[in-house]
This record gives sequence, C-alpha cells and structure tokens, in this order.
Amino acid sequence: RRLTGRQVPFVLVIMSLFLVSLAAATGHGAVNITLLPMSTGAAALDGSPYGFFFVKASNPAEKRWTISIEGGGWCVGNADCYERSQQTTHDGKPGSLGSSTPLIGHPAGCGCMNTDPDGLATDCNCIYMPYLDGGSFSGNVSNPVPVEGQPGKFIHYKGMRNLDATIDYALAELGLKEASELVVTGGSAGGLSTFLHLDHIAERMAAEAPECKRTTGAPVVGFFLDHATYAGSVAYPTSGNYSDWMKIVVADQNVKGALLPECLKAFPDHEHLCFMSPHMARFIQTPFFVFNSRFDAWQMDNDLQIPCKAGSAGHPACNTAEQAAIIQYGTDFLTALTPAIGTGPKNGAFITSCICHSCDWAELVLDNITSNQYYARWHSGTAATTIHIDTRPPNGGGAIKLSTCFAFP
Repeated sequence: RRLTGRQVPFVLVIMSLFLVSLAAATGHGAVNITLLPMSTGAAALDGSPYGFFFVKASNPAEKRWTISIEGGGWCVGNADCYERSQQTTHDGKPGSLGSSTPLIGHPAGCGCMNTDPDGLATDCNCIYMPYLDGGSFSGNVSNPVPVEGQPGKFIHYKGMRNLDATIDYALAELGLKEASELVVTGGSAGGLSTFLHLDHIAERMAAEAPECKRTTGAPVVGFFLDHATYAGSVAYPTSGNYSDWMKIVVADQNVKGALLPECLKAFPDHEHLCFMSPHMARFIQTPFFVFNSRFDAWQMDNDLQIPCKAGSAGHPACNTAEQAAIIQYGTDFLTALTPAIGTGPKNGAFITSCICHSCDWAELVLDNITSNQYYARWHSGTAATTIHIDTRPPNGGGAIKLSTCFAFP
C-alpha cells in the first residue's frame, strides 16, 4: 500500500509475534475477559473498553501475584494504528491488538513468574493484560485522534490509563492490596512495557499494598537495541529503523508522562531514547531479571534488517558479510546490556545465543542449569552470581539444536 512520511511498512512493525513471556508460556487456568467501565478512561485503540484476564490462585491462602503483559510490536503512525484497531483475528484465531471486542467469549489463561525453590511457581494470582494500545501501555492522549485521509475515523491512545485502571481495579476488587509479592513480566513489546512501568507499579504497590514485601520485574525479549541497520544508517537520527519508529510512537501517543524522570534529565533533547531499553534501563530502581537473546530473531529482521532474514524460518544462507554483521550485533548487544543492568546482584539476566524471539526458555541451558532455575535462584536471593551470558557464536556455535532457534548461517 502507499506509505506516507508518518508510516512504515506494516510487516516490519507488526509482524506475527508469538506471546513470548514466560508467564504466558506456563499459564494456568482460562477465564473470560473482565472489561473495565468506560468511566475509568481506559480504552483500546478502537475506543472499545479495555479489559484483562484474572486467574485467581487455586490456594485461597496464596498471596503471591504476577502481572503478565502481552507483546505484539507497535503501530507507527495514526493510519497504522487505525489498521491495527480493526483486527478481528490474531495468531490465526479470534483476537486483536487494538480492540477488546474480538476477545469477548474467548477465555485466556495466565501464568506465574513467582518462584518456588528451583523453578517457576505453579500457583499465584495472575493478571494477563492484553495489548490493545500499540504503544507499550504508554500512550496518554485525552481526546480521540482523527485518522488522516479517513473522515470520521478515530483512534484512542490510552495505554497508560489502561495500565493504571487495571491496577486500580485489582487493588480495590481482586485482592492485590493484600499481595505478599508482585512480579511484573511481559514479552517483546510487553517486555519493553515491563522496563518502562516497573518503577511506577512498584511505587503504587509500596503506597497501596502494605503487605507487599517486594516487587520485581522479569522482562522477556524486551531489550531492543538502538542500532544501525545493515545498510549503514546511523543509530540516531535515522529514517526507517527501529529507533525512528520509536520516536514516532513517543510523539504521536504523548508518552512522555510514562517515561522515567531521571532518564528524561539525561536526554532532554531526545526523550524518545527513554522509550528504549538500552538507554532507560539503568535508571530503573526496582530489581529485574532479563531474559533475552544476543541474536534476537525479531531484531535481526527489523532492527539490524539483515538482508538474509536470519530471524525468519527457512531463510537463505547468510553470506560472509552478513554473518559478520550478525556476530557483531551480538557483541553490540552485550556492550549495551552491561551498563543498563549492572553486574548484579540487584539485577539478573539469562542471555542466550539462540537466534530466537519465541524462545524456549525452559529448555535453554548454560552449564546444565536452565534459565528458569537461574531466575528462581536470583528471585529467591540464593544465587552466587546473577548474570548468565552465553558468549558463544549464534546457536552456541551449532551446539543448540532447539527448533525455536533459527538456522545460522
């Protein structure tokens, strides 16, 4: 279709992103959506009520909580967001990334990122937040936004209100006020949401849930680099890469109020950098554990934009120059990660060399220990070290044989 200066190719931004949060992968129960009253100010892109899925713990005495945030790319520009708002199917079944209407009557589950001694807990109170705003739960535009060239069509940027209204409801009606601990998690764009909003949620819990001893985060594949494309455009300013897309999202959806104040002080002339994990993560005060690939498949095709499509199934073999660029990207990933998360023990990480975005975290291991086990030990405070990085070439130099790792070269 014709692209304006405020749009980017839809396939690059909204490509089919599997729900990659560990919580979604280990979900328990299935419940119908709870729709919030319109009086809360919460709304999906199409103006329908925002809603969430709440799975109550099987054990009535269980006070641990998880909030799991769905991923699914970003919409860039009002026309792109309007197209997203009209979705009625997602991942081949009824669903949407911009409207709650297709979710009604289709139960969904939620899974715990709280931990038992050496792995994920099987029971907790869990809120699964569908991703209906296209801006990592950060938009804050008071009035409906008209869509250019489509008279009478509007979109609604209410992501931050969707987040706060859900927490309001959970505190008042679901028992979050009595939580003993909370883990905030999410995959892909939901991983970015986790980075962005972790401190805000932790502050609310400290003020409104007096029994909550701690809030922690577990962002999954949400560490997207501010990186030049293979074609060689500079990281900032740029046209047509991930960094440029984020700049448009920040401007269109008025996300400044969702950004960390200390980060904004550090980048007063480039506030969109505070919407990007590598620049803003070092300002997060709440402890978090990162699950990510150094050679993230989505980033291969959309951030690096490698011509051989190394992040896609069945891609052609990458040539020598493309292979070198991919390996360099993995090095650049670690260069960006280290100052963002520190060296532990406050924060932790499991960084795989598997070329994946929908990574099989339960099967990915280092030194015969799974990512979930490393995470559980960090979460319980029993870990001797908290940062675990697979420094081998892509897919462990050929040693990792999981089907979720795309072939290299």
